[in-house]
Amino acid sequence: MNNTYGRLASHVYNLDKYIGKSFGDIEYYRQRLDGYRGPILEPAVGNGRALIPLLEAGFDVCGFDASQDMLDYCLAQCAGRDLAPALSRQTFETFTYAKRFDAIVVPAGSLQLIADMQRHQPC
Repeated sequence: MNNTYGRLASHVYNLDKYIGKSFGDIEYYRQRLDGYRGPILEPAVGNGRALIPLLEAGFDVCGFDASQDMLDYCLAQCAGRDLAPALSRQTFETFTYAKRFDAIVVPAGSLQLIADMQRHQPC
């Protein structure tokens, strides 16, 4: 599993992009998701910067990340807030869930983490 967020990178990310720090994206997602009550997926959930404010706003959000270090930050922050979202270690390329989601939220920076995109020929 190619993972560029090891211990040091995760630590720096967690210091710089703390829980709730918004680039306008959290407010945007809260507005766009207004009225959604079904499950929402956040791929590349990281330390929970976006996930936790959405959970605190009452949304049913779960997520995955390729980095166990990032997931550990997210889980610790959730535990400190009495939140228990379903989080798992998966990648964009291979993630799978048995349920369907009403919405998927992908903060734009997360898309930059896809390091090995295979080119497919159009049908």
